[in-house]
Amino acid sequence: MESKKEKDFIELLLFMNETTISEVQNAISLLKKINPTNITTEKIKSICNRDNTNYIENYSVNIIDNANHIYTEIKLQENLIDKICHSLVLKSI
Repeated sequence: MESKKEKDFIELLLFMNETTISEVQNAISLLKKINPTNITTEKIKSICNRDNTNYIENYSVNIIDNANHIYTEIKLQENLIDKICHSLVLKSI
């Protein structure tokens, strides 16, 4: 019969397929600073998932910023083309 520690260890090993060893090590280091006697698999997973969420949020914000920049540039180019076309029409009259 498996003990709670063995189950937690197996769960942690399985979780490491979803993340990197360095992320798990960083989470453990953080937990050691907070309370070295109460490090659990659930806490490690929570910290790793929180860090991944922050990365995804930051990456998403960067993508949106870049898209907004591209949109602004396209609008500026469209305005310039409209002015040039309008100018050419006026010259041809």
